[in-house]
Amino acid sequence: MSANLQITIRQLHARTGHFLRKAAEFPIIVTDNGKPVAEITPIGQDRVKEQEVPYFARRKLRPGFKKLMESGVLKPKPGRKTIDEILDEVRADSHA
Repeated sequence: MSANLQITIRQLHARTGHFLRKAAEFPIIVTDNGKPVAEITPIGQDRVKEQEVPYFARRKLRPGFKKLMESGVLKPKPGRKTIDEILDEVRADSHA
């Protein structure tokens, strides 16, 4: 296949997996009635490395939320269960 591959929406629907694997090698233009409507492009190495770090580790907190987290207001109150503890109980109940 050439480096300037154009396919129709119908072709994409019929052979999605094939074209996605090809998109790892070079961009593919998707057309609708002969007009380009989308481009499927390979993921660059920078993007792959970014995806290795979970979203919540990369996110930027809004200033107000960050201030609340740092103040300790959002920490669980003594005697209350954390979400992790509640989930552990639910999982244990479902396996019993």
